[in-house]
Amino acid sequence: MAAKNSIRQTVYGANVQSRIKMFRIGATAMHTAFDTQIKPSGSLYQTFNFQGTALDNYGLDVVAILRKMTFFSEAAYSSKGGQALIAGATATPDPHLAISIIYRNYGRDYQSFFSNAFAEGSSNANEKGVYLGMFTQLHRKLSLSAYADYFRFNWLRFRVDAPSRGVEYLGQLSYNPSRYTLIQLRYRYKQKQLNPSDNLSYTDYPEPETRQNLRLHFSIKTQASITLKSRIETLWWSMPGFDTRRGFLIYQDVIWNPENKPWLLNMRYALFDSDTYNERLYAYESDVLYAFSIPSYYYKGNRFYLMARLDLGRNVDVWLRYAITHYTNQLTVGSGLDLIEGNRKSEIKVQLRLKL
Repeated sequence: MAAKNSIRQTVYGANVQSRIKMFRIGATAMHTAFDTQIKPSGSLYQTFNFQGTALDNYGLDVVAILRKMTFFSEAAYSSKGGQALIAGATATPDPHLAISIIYRNYGRDYQSFFSNAFAEGSSNANEKGVYLGMFTQLHRKLSLSAYADYFRFNWLRFRVDAPSRGVEYLGQLSYNPSRYTLIQLRYRYKQKQLNPSDNLSYTDYPEPETRQNLRLHFSIKTQASITLKSRIETLWWSMPGFDTRRGFLIYQDVIWNPENKPWLLNMRYALFDSDTYNERLYAYESDVLYAFSIPSYYYKGNRFYLMARLDLGRNVDVWLRYAITHYTNQLTVGSGLDLIEGNRKSEIKVQLRLKL
C-alpha cells in the first residue's frame, strides 16, 4: 500500500475491421503513457525490456475462411523497433478430424503491455516456435487429442543465462461410455533449458530440465445432481547431475448442484507428495465469482476446500470459500513476509453480489 498511486498509466487506442468476401482485415493502434520513467531492474536478461515513459503499438491482422480451412495472421510493431508475427491455419478435412498449425516469431526487442498471443513464455517477446495440434474422433465414444510444440528463445530469460530451446508433447484419450461419464488418460512430456539450482557460480550454463506427467481422470454425474470427479496424477522430474524425482497427486471432488434449489456446494480433498518444489503439480479449483484458483501441490500433505453459493433472492447471492493445506513434512509455510510458523495454511473468502 505504500506505493499506491505512485505511477499513473494512460492508455488509448483504436481497432478497425473490414470484411471483403472471405477475408476479414483489421488494424490496431495503441498508445500507452506513464507519468514517470519506467526502468528495468538492470539484470542482463532484461536488456530489451521497456524503458521510458511512452510506447506505441501497431498491428495488422487477416483472417481468411474457406470451406474446410481457416487461415489467420497478425503482424505487430512497437515504437522501440521490435516486431512480432503469428500465423496459422486450422483444417477439418474430415468430420472426425481437425488439424491446426501455428507459427510464431516474437522479436527479443518487441514490447507490449497488453498482448496475449499464443506463447510458451510469459510475454510475447524473445520467442520463436511452431505448434502442431490435432483432434480425431476414433469412435463414437472415444476421441484422441494431441499436440507438439517446438520453441526457442534467442536471448536470455529469467534463470536461463544463454539462448535456449525446448519441446512439449501431449496426448490425451477421452472415453465417454455414457452421457454423464468421462474417463481421460493423459501423457505430457516437456523439456526446457534452465540454470541448475546448485548455486556454484554466478553464471550457469542452462541444462535441459525434463518433466513427464501421467494423469488418469474420472468424472460421473448422478441422477441426484451430484457430480463426482477423481484424479490420479504423477510427475517425473529430471535434470543432468540430479537424481530423478517424483511428484504425486490424488484428489476427490464432490459437486452438489440440485435443480430448482438456491445453492451449490463444491468440495475437494487432495493428497500430495513430492520432495521439492520442482515436482509440483497443478489442479484447478472452483472459486468465488470472477475469481479462479490453480494452486501448486508440492512437499507432502493434504488439502481440503469447500466452496458454497447461496442465492438469497433474484438480485442477491453469497459466495463462501474455505481452504486449508496441511504439510506433514514442513515446520513452516512460505517465506519472507508470507512466512507462517507451523505446518498449516488456510484462507477464507466471502463475496456478496447485489444486482441493481
